[in-house]
Amino acid sequence: MKAKGRILRRRRKREGAVVAQDRLCPLHSVPGSMPNASWTGNLRAIKWIDMEDKHGGCHGHYVHGICIYGNGDLRWLVNSPSLFANKFELNTYPLTVECLELRLRERTLNQSETAIQPSWYF
Repeated sequence: MKAKGRILRRRRKREGAVVAQDRLCPLHSVPGSMPNASWTGNLRAIKWIDMEDKHGGCHGHYVHGICIYGNGDLRWLVNSPSLFANKFELNTYPLTVECLELRLRERTLNQSETAIQPSWYF
């Protein structure tokens, strides 16, 4: 009896592992899928303490080696190609967040006045 119970448990573990793999990538063989794709972009704008020579330093302060952005970091943030910025403290540097919000609003409103270029189509 014990051996049969162990065999059933092993089979359930194997089946569970197969199901778990399918859930991670259920459409791996679909036309157009890219199973070996990787993200090589720069998604978040982060200033690490050990990379000050690359970004010019933090004008706020560091917490756990990551810059909490201050007002002096605004130009770097605005010129960054990243989609997101990491980290802000509204209570410590409220002007930084307010300026970025105004910049985002201005950019969004200005885009509505821009004519669509033919090169933007796929």
